[in-house]
Amino acid sequence: MMPKPFLRPGLLLLLLLWPTIGLEAQYQAISIRSPYKTPAKNIQMINTIVLKTLLFLNYTEHDGTGDIWKTRDIAGLESNRFLIQQLGGGAYRTLEIALAPFPEGGYDFYLYGRAGIAGGAFQPNPDLATVQSTLQQIISEIQIKRQSPTPQDLGHQVVHLSYVQTDRVLALLKAVGYTTIEFTQSVGETLYDKIFTPYQNGEWRPPVIIKFIDSAKTSLMEPSPTGAYQQGISTYSAVPDIGGTFLHHATSG
Repeated sequence: MMPKPFLRPGLLLLLLLWPTIGLEAQYQAISIRSPYKTPAKNIQMINTIVLKTLLFLNYTEHDGTGDIWKTRDIAGLESNRFLIQQLGGGAYRTLEIALAPFPEGGYDFYLYGRAGIAGGAFQPNPDLATVQSTLQQIISEIQIKRQSPTPQDLGHQVVHLSYVQTDRVLALLKAVGYTTIEFTQSVGETLYDKIFTPYQNGEWRPPVIIKFIDSAKTSLMEPSPTGAYQQGISTYSAVPDIGGTFLHHATSG
């Protein structure tokens, strides 16, 4: 048991208050994961945040010269922007928005800000919370829109394969987790009409790979379909007459 002379309530009170004694934080830094994987899209988001900050918070864009900027000389950043708001009496507020690659892919936004007050002291920038909220709101809207995209939100690119069969490529893409769409064929009302029904493999997660429907006939040497009229075939040559070759309604001219 500890002797009573060592039980000093004043000392105990001092130890409990010690974590709260000291200088205030001189800056604030926040990191937010970007929903985009490409630099171009992320820079567009930075442009949007900068524009909102300039117009609604009355900041001015700065070229980054001087010793007050934290991210100016940090290596590895994809992009960074500097904003400042001049206050009366020599006081000012700074905001820095930086974009950096994430080790596992994608990008992170970094927000940094502080407020300079009289006497050369610093304190947290109260506008940083507003910029953070605005950025998080934009990211939330992007994520909600991605869950139910409209045709106007989607782009496309046509890839022509060479020396490889389409079905084999689709098999490889399915194996690594891509969403693919193929079509099943059924007979239509006439010999030349077909009904194609899409079949999706995997969840809808862009990019989605869609297989083009193969042409009914891709070679001039293939015979015409059963029951179709073939005209102009020469009986004296192994090669059919191109001018009279029947292409199974697969070409427009």
